[in-house]
Amino acid sequence: MSDDQTITNALSFDIEDWFHIVGIEGLDEPERWPTLPTLVERCTDGILETLAARRVRATFFILGWIAERYPALVRRIGDQGHELASHSYWHRRVFDLSPQEFDEDLARSIDAIESASGRRVIGYRAPSFSITPGSEWAIDALLKRGLRYDASLFPVPRGDGGYPCEPGPHHFRGMPELPMSTM
Repeated sequence: MSDDQTITNALSFDIEDWFHIVGIEGLDEPERWPTLPTLVERCTDGILETLAARRVRATFFILGWIAERYPALVRRIGDQGHELASHSYWHRRVFDLSPQEFDEDLARSIDAIESASGRRVIGYRAPSFSITPGSEWAIDALLKRGLRYDASLFPVPRGDGGYPCEPGPHHFRGMPELPMSTM
């Protein structure tokens, strides 16, 4: 490859803490989360150092809960030229929420990330890739909130569902969709 050619890859990270794992009894109580030891700053700073050393930019899908508690971390991510996107506020699966609960969670996450960073959020990734058949209404909520793309569909069956869709970038319900790679 000659020096004038550029390789473009998509790289993303979900910024959540160890206790945000979905479906683990005892960890699904957000009132306990502030009492638990955290790894999110140390681990995310390690990712940032690795990316900086290689001059690589990525998209960081950040929980609103994290953005409210660690605004300086969110600013560091944005100040280093990375894209900031929403990964929800509470890390709840979309198919477990009503459309109103989802919209409230989405709005709160966007506000938390934008308040922490001073940057506009334009993308979203559902916790556990949980936009599944029957919860397509979530895409309508993303559009209503002014988001420009979604990265929530998982194009093969998995434990929390998956979604039968094209494996590559495509439009879904009027929105650009960037499904997770299965390769």
